[in-house]
Amino acid sequence: MQISGLSAIRRPWVLVLLAANLLLAILVAFYLLQAYRQAESAAQSRVTSQVALVRLSLDTLIGEIDIALRSLAAEPVSGPESEARRLKLIEAIVREDPEFRTLTVANAEGGFVGGKLPADGKAYDISGRDYFRQLEKSPDARMLIAGPFVGLANGRWSLVFARRLNDPQGRFAGVVLSGYAVARLAKLFTRLDLDASDLLAMVREDRTVVLAYPAKPTLPVGQKGVSRALKDALAVNPEQGFVMHTGSHSFDGVDRIAAYERLASRDFYVAISRPVNQVFAPIYQQMMVFGALLALLWLASALYARRALQAERQIHASEKRFQGLVENLPGIVCLYDLDARRQMHYIKGEVEELTGYPAAAFVAGQLRFADLILPEDLPLVAAAERQGAAAKRFQIEYRIRRVDGEIRWV
Repeated sequence: MQISGLSAIRRPWVLVLLAANLLLAILVAFYLLQAYRQAESAAQSRVTSQVALVRLSLDTLIGEIDIALRSLAAEPVSGPESEARRLKLIEAIVREDPEFRTLTVANAEGGFVGGKLPADGKAYDISGRDYFRQLEKSPDARMLIAGPFVGLANGRWSLVFARRLNDPQGRFAGVVLSGYAVARLAKLFTRLDLDASDLLAMVREDRTVVLAYPAKPTLPVGQKGVSRALKDALAVNPEQGFVMHTGSHSFDGVDRIAAYERLASRDFYVAISRPVNQVFAPIYQQMMVFGALLALLWLASALYARRALQAERQIHASEKRFQGLVENLPGIVCLYDLDARRQMHYIKGEVEELTGYPAAAFVAGQLRFADLILPEDLPLVAAAERQGAAAKRFQIEYRIRRVDGEIRWV
């Protein structure tokens, strides 16, 4: 008897095995999908909260600088006495906040008037700086933030925070400014829980890079460089947002998640990003483990099904040989239990001719063959059966009563 692949698949136990494996695969896929979404949500929450903290720190710093410059600019430029009061105010501000390493006053020609410089002020000349010329031409009283550029006093990349000074007639009389080295801004971020592969970037509204922390050679200060995905996000929401995939077109070619916010000064954005493969690394590891386990389970199931089908083929072949053998034997061949019920499992031959009852009645349990044995012969038959079970064979003669009441010897 041959068992085809299609017929094997249609067997109930094979269908149950396939359904169990499929259900397990679906459950694993559902679990991994939920884990992926949780990791995505956790990563978004993390970078969003971190970028909010950075934005708050920078807004606070810029606000403190603006308060100091506003105080200096409020002092009227009317002579040596007012200038002396301004310099005393600078000394008080520096004494109160040592972070003001550069806090100076320049005259209308861009020369050094006084204040705090980390170097000699004799060579100080900011008349050629764009921010100086812009303040000279504009009566706007707001603080101007310029840079980043290499500072005159310290030779490092710096931002300049400046306000215009006016004389009593409202004419341009110079500027008050504070230079802030970009490297000092990085100190604000050391308390953040950033991984080695995380990146914090501060850029101007025109996408000029002010700061990259940790420093990246692929994201140099003073150059314009943000990912295409971040540009698109800023175009849609210029205040704050989240980018799930920056793609391979990011500044370092690494697909990242990123959150950004605009500073209160409106001149800058700050963004924090993490590599996507790091965010989902635990999920990828679980996928590999579950994939290997599922592959082993499917392999084991296939081997079990193959062996079971082979055993089934052997049983069918054995049954076919058995049927071929017994069908050619004279008399009756039967298979039954040696217990009180004597359930008949198989019976073949001249059953109806001997007993008057159809063979199906015995197999269906409607009639027991022992019920036909005369009561006085039944103990002899039972004893012979028990001995025969041990000896593998026995022979006995006994009487049965047919359906029509006739007694026959067997």
